[in-house]
Amino acid sequence: MRITQRQLRQIIKEELTRANEMYGAMPPRRFGATPEEVQAKIAQFRGVGRSMWMSGVMSDYEDMAAGGDAGGIRRDYYPFWNDGDFAAVLAAVGDGY
Repeated sequence: MRITQRQLRQIIKEELTRANEMYGAMPPRRFGATPEEVQAKIAQFRGVGRSMWMSGVMSDYEDMAAGGDAGGIRRDYYPFWNDGDFAAVLAAVGDGY
């Protein structure tokens, strides 16, 4: 049995629609933070967020730079960041990493 390109596109469209109805629409997956996201965090922790950084955020970033989840923070707030993104913030804001 042969199907046309049009039929194949229709099948794919129907399957995607069905999957979205079953599981909900999933946001597109990115790997790693954008440079703007990293720079925004650096600016935040160098500025008004400096006290947050010193009171424990730095240790969370150290954990996440080493591949950890920092008690769910990575999963909940930074699901698309990779270890290097956290290390970049540590290097820029902390005493180097």
